[in-house]
Amino acid sequence: PQVIHGVLHEGVLLGWLPARLRRIPLIFDYQGSLTGEMIDHGFLSERAPWIHLWRWLERWIDHRPDVILASSRHGARMLRQRFGVPPARVWALPDSVDVRRFRPATEADASRLAELRARWRLPAGRPLVVYLGLLAPYQGTDLLLEAARILHQEGLIPRDLRPHFLIMGFPHLDRYRRQARRLGIEAHVTFTGVIPFEEAPHHLRLGTLAVAPKLSTTESSGKVLTYMATGLPVVAFDTAVHREYLCEFGVYARVGDARALAEGIAWLLARPEEREARGRALRARAVERFTWDHAAAVIERAYAEAASGRQATVV
Repeated sequence: PQVIHGVLHEGVLLGWLPARLRRIPLIFDYQGSLTGEMIDHGFLSERAPWIHLWRWLERWIDHRPDVILASSRHGARMLRQRFGVPPARVWALPDSVDVRRFRPATEADASRLAELRARWRLPAGRPLVVYLGLLAPYQGTDLLLEAARILHQEGLIPRDLRPHFLIMGFPHLDRYRRQARRLGIEAHVTFTGVIPFEEAPHHLRLGTLAVAPKLSTTESSGKVLTYMATGLPVVAFDTAVHREYLCEFGVYARVGDARALAEGIAWLLARPEEREARGRALRARAVERFTWDHAAAVIERAYAEAASGRQATVV
C-alpha cells in the first residue's frame, strides 16, 4: 500500500506500526472522541479510576496520523483545541450522502409508497414522523417516545394533526415496544426493526418530517443528511453537529428535553408551507455541500498531499 486509512481510533492504533515500518502516510478517519463515545455507550464512566488512562491513549492516538479526516467541523475544532493536534494535520470532511439515491418523492414513487404503507399498516391521512438509525438512550430514543406521548396525551396539537411515528432501526426493539405500551402510545408508533440500506430511501419518502434526537455531542449524525437529501424538514436536538448540517433551516429543541422536542414537531406539523420551504432548502443544502462527489474530491486531495510528503492544508 501507498497509504493506510485507519477508521476510528482502533484503526489508527492497528495501522500505526505498519505505516511507520513501511514509511507510508497514515490517514485517520475520525468519527468522534474515543472516551466520549465510550461514555455515551455506557462502556466507561466519568468517575472510572482509569478514565485518565483512556484519555491519555486517545490523545496519543490522535497525534499519530499524518492527516486526520474529521467527520464534522465541530470534530475538527475539538481535535485542535481539546487534544492539541496541529491544525495543518486536520481536515474537516463532514459526512456525505448520495443525493441521487436519497431524493424527494415523485409521482413515479406512488405505488411503491402505497405498498410500504400497507406493509407496515400505517394509518391513512395521518402525518408521519420518521426516524432512521440506532435505537439507544444516547440516540434519544427514550426521549422520542416521551415526545410522542406528550403529543398524543397532553393536547399540544389538534387531534387531526397528531402524527404517527415510524421508527426504523435496531437494537433493543423489545425494550422500546414495551416502553411504547407503558406510555400508552403503542397504536401511534410502528417499529420496523432493521431496514436494508437499499430500502431506506423509499421509507424516508413516506415521511412528513424527520427527527434527530441524538444526545451525543462528539459523534457525527449522518442520518440527518439522508433526511435533508430526501427533502424532509428536521426537528433536532440543538447540538453543534446538527447546527452544522441544518444551519438556519432546522427546528431545534433543547438537548435532552422531550417536551421541547414535542413542541418542535407540533410547530412544524401546524405549518405545511413552512415544512415545504424548509424541506426544499435542506435538499438544496445537501446537494450543494454534502455530496459523495465533494467528499471523494477532498479524500483524493488528502491522499495525494500525504503521499507526496507535502504538509496538509486545512479545509
